[in-house]
Amino acid sequence: MMRTQHLMIALWSMVILGVVAWSGMRLGTAQAQIATADASRSAIEREVTQVQRLRAEVRGVSLGRRPDGDLITRIQRALSDAGIPVAACTGVQPRADQVRAGGGIRVQTVLMTLRGLTPAEFGAWLAAWRAGDQTWRLDDVQFTRAAASVAAAPTIAVGDSNRYDIAIVLAAPFVEE
Repeated sequence: MMRTQHLMIALWSMVILGVVAWSGMRLGTAQAQIATADASRSAIEREVTQVQRLRAEVRGVSLGRRPDGDLITRIQRALSDAGIPVAACTGVQPRADQVRAGGGIRVQTVLMTLRGLTPAEFGAWLAAWRAGDQTWRLDDVQFTRAAASVAAAPTIAVGDSNRYDIAIVLAAPFVEE
């Protein structure tokens, strides 16, 4: 009887030991799977971050040669669409191309000046400018109070103090093939 009890205790001990060993193996497998999933998630997060960075760099980038020379026509069309006299644009001056580090992206920039516009007129021009497929984007905008004399700026009415001369830097990123 004693021997049977010892045998039953030994048998149950071996069953418990087997269950503990099996549980330990399953725990090790589960921990390995968790480590693999964490590594995979980290790699995916890095790739998503890189894709987002590249998209931000490439958005609006033309492939091939520099953007075409119809910029003045586009500016004048936006002025006409906004109901602003074309004479409000008093100059378009190209600047030297810039090269962005690490990516081969070049940026063509142009400085243009719109004279004697009200904030509402500038908003209308901006809306007309952004309509449609646009390679050129606004890179910088600076407002200065417009000259008071009509001779200096033909679009300004005498006594109208809510008019501004607006210097705009337009930029068109591109990648040469």
